[in-house]
Amino acid sequence: MPALDQLQFLHDNGPEFIEKNLKVSQKSWNIVDCNKPTYSPQSNEMCEALNGTFKRDYVYESYLHNAQTVLNKIQKWVEQYNTYAPHSSLERKTPNEFITLKSQLNLSNF
Repeated sequence: MPALDQLQFLHDNGPEFIEKNLKVSQKSWNIVDCNKPTYSPQSNEMCEALNGTFKRDYVYESYLHNAQTVLNKIQKWVEQYNTYAPHSSLERKTPNEFITLKSQLNLSNF
């Protein structure tokens, strides 16, 4: 089981993701290779949505001239995505806003 702070690469086992050179690179970068369950449309949908959002909002907006630059930025991107970026599944609220609102609603039920 990977450490909580270890980067994991989730994919659908497509040919581009099982290429041997990519596997070697992932290992040298200390990235755990993970694949979604077979025949799981919900997992694939979530994975594709996250990948699309992540590329659009972070990767394409950055100057990434080598793998080390990407690795240095990923943790910040993930933290920003999980904390400050609005999510459609949270009614366009950030996770922080959603958690705060949920806490306030739960407290008001007492």
